[in-house]
This record gives sequence, C-alpha cells and structure tokens, in this order.
Amino acid sequence: MPASPSTPTSPSATSPPTTSRSRLVHGRVDAEDDLVDSAVAPLRLVESYDGGRHRFDGDIGLGRPGPFGYTVRVVPKHGLLVATAEPGGRRAGVTLWSTA
Repeated sequence: MPASPSTPTSPSATSPPTTSRSRLVHGRVDAEDDLVDSAVAPLRLVESYDGGRHRFDGDIGLGRPGPFGYTVRVVPKHGLLVATAEPGGRRAGVTLWSTA
C-alpha cells in the first residue's frame, strides 16, 4: 500500500516556491538509523497558505517489510548547482556548488 507522507509546511515568500525543489529521501535504515539503499522521490506543491507557507505531498510504495526511514530535503534550483545529494547515508542531502 502506498504511503503518503505529508511534509511540514515551509516558510518562504508569499508566492509558491520557485527557487527550490522539495524531495523525500526514503529507504531502509540500519542499526544506527542511517538511511541505506535509499531513493529520492519528488514532492509536489498541493496547497499554499497565508504567510507564505506551502504544503507538499508525495507517494511512495513500501515494497518490503522492516525498518523504514525518510527525511525531507529542500534543495535549490540554480544553474551553478552541480549535484543535489548522494542518495543515502550521512551525506544524503549534501548540496555541491560549482566554483566556476
């Protein structure tokens, strides 16, 4: 059965966010609660609220039993962005910028 995590609202300008992407990093967790064998799923903007707050939703399938973890990443949209993240472990969500 697909899970539908609802991410926390995020403060931003009063219009929908256009300078960032929201993503769900999810997968199996190890004994230290680190994500392993993780995947990244996009989150979609579904509602905007007063004060520049927005709600994002996403759907993922839970294909196997066992420990499961997830985290939400908000990454910038920018031409100098080289990579948004390694998909798992302690570096999940690291943003790398070009020096050029």
